[in-house]
Amino acid sequence: ALETVGFHFDHVRQRRQAGRFSNASRYISISLAIGPFSFPINWRIYLKQSQVKKLNTSRPKAQHLRFRPLHELAKEMLAEIDLAWPHAALAAQPALSAKSPADFTIYVLFDAWFGSRDFLLFIRNLNWHFIGASRSNRNLSNRLLSSWWPHLAQQRSRKVTLRSAKTTSTYLTRFRVGRLARIPFEVIVIFSKRNQQDDHPAYFISSDTRLRAPTILKFYAFRWNAEIDNWFLKERLGLADFRVRCFEAIQRWHTLVFIAYAFIAVRRATLTLTTKSAIATKPADVIREHQAQHAHAFVAYIACLARSGCSNDAIATIALSP
Repeated sequence: ALETVGFHFDHVRQRRQAGRFSNASRYISISLAIGPFSFPINWRIYLKQSQVKKLNTSRPKAQHLRFRPLHELAKEMLAEIDLAWPHAALAAQPALSAKSPADFTIYVLFDAWFGSRDFLLFIRNLNWHFIGASRSNRNLSNRLLSSWWPHLAQQRSRKVTLRSAKTTSTYLTRFRVGRLARIPFEVIVIFSKRNQQDDHPAYFISSDTRLRAPTILKFYAFRWNAEIDNWFLKERLGLADFRVRCFEAIQRWHTLVFIAYAFIAVRRATLTLTTKSAIATKPADVIREHQAQHAHAFVAYIACLARSGCSNDAIATIALSP
């Protein structure tokens, strides 16, 4: 009965009763990463073609939904950012007013799901760069990525150390500049292994060939912010806990939840910058502080009523009124 729910591929864990598919509602979101901060700025609900066809059978023609693949939804959101970017960048701080949007380098980060030729060309047509993970079967300079590591044996493997919140990981990397199949510009591909015995390297591609392995991997690590955002959206703010059925109502629910998390993201950045802390305030800390402020305001309001001479019944009536 929930119109956005259907069977989707589950890349996290297998379900015995449905193979590798899970009954779920799926969405795609875009976040803006600036330094240690991440701001959710756009999102779309994704419906499979079979879902759209089924829903349209019971809808008036004027309310028919249109199927759009994930790549089209992503391109649509990026196009909206491209239109808004000059105004947003110049309005962000007075100090930016002396710079034009062309003075900033924008990198679009994505995992291997979004590495299609059409998507890469779209990003470059916006005069932006991309850094993304890639599958091993892509063709670089007429050779599969999976076969490049031994052909780069003359290149010394460079160690790259990346730090996360709790751990430090070191990877062995090699690189190659060339052209992907049917891509009219050069890219740099980073081949990354956990150790020499690792038989399954990871592959990262970047359209900015000026960058080197440490910088590319460091930039790509910012994509992990999206996973943190998704966790808070679903687990703490209840994005998946909607109790409404129709597509439009579920879309409104998503809007409310994303607005709430955008508020948390902005408040987190404000608290960190005003306290001049070396460590960014965590989203969970922002939520706790906001709840504590509401509790303090509520207690202060009750105390004010009591000091004004209100009876217990009057206070209870006022406090419990909507």
